[in-house]
Amino acid sequence: MLDVIGLEILKAFGRLWLHPLTYIFILAAFFIGLKRVKRERKDFHTRVYDVIHELTSPVMIGIGFGLILSIIFTVVGMEISVGMMVLITALWLLFLPFRKIRWLSMTFIASFALIISGFLPNGGTNYEFLNDWLVQINSMNLVGFAWIVVALFLSEALLVMINGWKETSPKLLKSKRGKTVGSHEAKKLWPIPILLLLPIGNLSYEGWWPLFPSANSSEFGLMLIPFILGFQLTVQSQYPKTGMKKLGKQLLILSVMLAVVAGVASYFSIILLAVPVIGLLGREFIYMKFINSEKQKTSYFKHIEKGLTVLGVLPHSTAEKMGIEVGEVISKVNGYEVFSQRDIYEALQLNSAYCKLEVLDREGERRFAQSSIHEGDHYHIGLLFIPDGEMTNLSARGLRSSVVVHNDRNGGSLTANVLLNKDSESSIKDANATEDELSIISNENEGDFTNQEEEDSFPIKEEISPIEELTLTNEVGAEQAEEERNFSNITDDVIEAIESLPTRMDKKEDYPKVDVDKYKAIETESVIDEEEVAAIRDDEVISELSKHKDTFQKNVEVEERRAESGDSPYGQAAGLNAFYEEFRKTVTNRDTWKPKVEDNNEKSKQKNKKQNKEDNE
Repeated sequence: MLDVIGLEILKAFGRLWLHPLTYIFILAAFFIGLKRVKRERKDFHTRVYDVIHELTSPVMIGIGFGLILSIIFTVVGMEISVGMMVLITALWLLFLPFRKIRWLSMTFIASFALIISGFLPNGGTNYEFLNDWLVQINSMNLVGFAWIVVALFLSEALLVMINGWKETSPKLLKSKRGKTVGSHEAKKLWPIPILLLLPIGNLSYEGWWPLFPSANSSEFGLMLIPFILGFQLTVQSQYPKTGMKKLGKQLLILSVMLAVVAGVASYFSIILLAVPVIGLLGREFIYMKFINSEKQKTSYFKHIEKGLTVLGVLPHSTAEKMGIEVGEVISKVNGYEVFSQRDIYEALQLNSAYCKLEVLDREGERRFAQSSIHEGDHYHIGLLFIPDGEMTNLSARGLRSSVVVHNDRNGGSLTANVLLNKDSESSIKDANATEDELSIISNENEGDFTNQEEEDSFPIKEEISPIEELTLTNEVGAEQAEEERNFSNITDDVIEAIESLPTRMDKKEDYPKVDVDKYKAIETESVIDEEEVAAIRDDEVISELSKHKDTFQKNVEVEERRAESGDSPYGQAAGLNAFYEEFRKTVTNRDTWKPKVEDNNEKSKQKNKKQNKEDNE
């Protein structure tokens, strides 16, 4: 007897590979993985899991559930006919083009098959093989098949609770307000091979076994049937684990209700069809309620003011080794606050071999994570985030280009600034802005009136102008009073030239002007050498102011042309259109430009000595 059972088990394993659904499932899982990888690369410029993840990941837990159900069904004696297997396969192929994973689950397909089997004829077609299948379906013990459906519902509920929330795929969505937010997509297909009885074989037993035999069967065989359970949901307002466990509990309650109905149907077969009907309607109600609830709620994964919320962690990455989890917030990298993905990228460059993160966990508790970084690791150490503002996620190459553009606008490298100001934790914050914010300093070729351009418009040359010299010496203080100059000879033409400087076009504010009254007051407060007074020439002052005036006028004309044409070269070149608009609205801090007093005083002395020498000659 044991030899016969062992032989039938080997035949059952071989018959698994004769079932066409086995190969259809493999192709479908590969196709689903291919679509997922394509979407992940579009959203994050990298795949999170490989193409065959949908096929390999659920195999072990599916086999485990299949083994448990196989033992139960074999002991009880659950039977399925070839005709019913053909009907299930046909329905599975029918719903496959809809690409709804929850409709490909055997809880849905088997329930449909049970409903249809109650209305199928007992033959009467022109095809003999089709008549045989119809006879087999009508001779089946449908009460036993109803219990198989209940067992599938129970297994699906437990799988969703235990495994449904694991290895979900991060995904980007558009909120109701048009903002890009994050979510997690749970898409699972669990292959569950279950050992069932066939009405043809060498096994026979007198007595109560099998518990649900067919009408025309006395000998039985064994076959592994490739049942498939699955579901697909997108979670955005809560953690995937929390959402999937809630869903699993609701499905578990539905399974218990179906078990009660199936128990009653075992004695009153008239209500047998209530099992699949309640199962289908209840299952769809639970899923639709969950989907609509998620759509109505605000996404948990969105852009925040301080730090970045982790949307995903790449498998086998540095971040995974550090224990970073989805939903946690990265507040500091290598000791510096981060506000955008570019901040993280630049902060990581400060120490390319080591990384220390300050993390806020899901409960808001602060912790630290640190690890070494190896060559070839992900440029964000395996962390995935939602886009910064309205900007899409950038690849490694795109992010490097963004850093170059940003540093060019700021007139230098953030990394260099941070290294020179390690004592200031806010140096990264002050030197960086998100893609939605203003870069305070612009390149001089853009024609925007910023601090950098004011500095370019008033260059500190080898020989500074008399007015600049007097400004510098006046700021030094009493100890350098000998460097002050007498402004009593400033002519009306000089004053007129100063006051006629052009104003800002966007804010209509005057550019910094020389305080004439201030310098006139020097005449009564200081004792000036007459030879040094003679060195100040009206024509030199007017010439210097004229140079500044030409520079301002040129910048104004450039801005007028750009305002008319809508030209925004930096924004269009870098794909950062929002940057340029913010440049035009920014109020420049005019007090930030301060020349170096000591260096220019020395140059002033040399210039005056040279001028006096020429005058004496």
